[in-house]
Amino acid sequence: MLAALVVPATADKVDDHIKALQDEDSEVRSDAAFALGMTGDARAFDPLIAALQDEDNYVRMHAGWSLGKMGDPRAVDPLIGALQDEDAEVRRLAAIALGEIGDVKAVDPLVDILQDEDRWVRALTAWSLGEIGDAKAVDPLIDALQDEAEEVRWRAASALGDIGDLRAVDPLIDALQDDHTYVQVWAASSLVNLGNPEHLDHIITGLQDEDSGVRSVASRALGAIGDSRAVDPLIDALQDEDEEVRSLAAWALGAIGDPSVVDPLIDALKDEHWVVRINAAEALGKIGDLRAVEPLAYLASKDDDEMIRSAAAEALEKIRAE
Repeated sequence: MLAALVVPATADKVDDHIKALQDEDSEVRSDAAFALGMTGDARAFDPLIAALQDEDNYVRMHAGWSLGKMGDPRAVDPLIGALQDEDAEVRRLAAIALGEIGDVKAVDPLVDILQDEDRWVRALTAWSLGEIGDAKAVDPLIDALQDEAEEVRWRAASALGDIGDLRAVDPLIDALQDDHTYVQVWAASSLVNLGNPEHLDHIITGLQDEDSGVRSVASRALGAIGDSRAVDPLIDALQDEDEEVRSLAAWALGAIGDPSVVDPLIDALKDEHWVVRINAAEALGKIGDLRAVEPLAYLASKDDDEMIRSAAAEALEKIRAE
């Protein structure tokens, strides 16, 4: 899924971006479409709908992304139309946007493009169907567990867990034998979410996989599940050689929220990689333990990175509010 921070914008800036959607330079129009999504200003809605018909695929793509960020259900029908765009990137972003808006009206059109020729359109469509969470998508997503592309299979496995329909249990058990470890991990995660806790060990084992991508996926899945049995393995993962694994382990520990993870997360505030420090700070803010106040205050005032100082300050605000 694509995500961005919504930033404040003056009225003049929004008007300038809207005007730029008519610029003869397609790159200017594309940048304007993206910027309007970042502002979240409702005045941009109609101009962005019109930009879905732009002759340039990047403009159409960014218009679709921005409409998804705005979350206005009036965009659903135009975005459904964009699922038929000739450009695969536009179809991908339209699928993501429909998932972010979450309107059940989009389920049938999304199910139709689970057969798209582009593997990433199919994969992102599976994700979107999981976000919407309608049971009509269960059988098509079960079929997608057999897709030739592993990106589609593991997103289908994850989506079935998000929907929570017990019809998916047996197909997900079969998916534990998939040739791709990502599929196995997400199938196990969904099975736990569907009331089969015995599969948690399958995910924890993924933290030891030689592939750092698998270790990252396992960390993310364990955080989504939130089971305290994963705490010790995730604490160990804070020492992983890969920064993405460490950052996701910090996020997962914050999602679980066990007080025993406070000291390891405080240590992670000193990690060499900025993403790990941010996730550790945010995790400590979620947990709300007073032991984190002093190290977070130090980070908020002394770290070289402005984003980290901001994340630490926000974490402090959460702790103090509690």
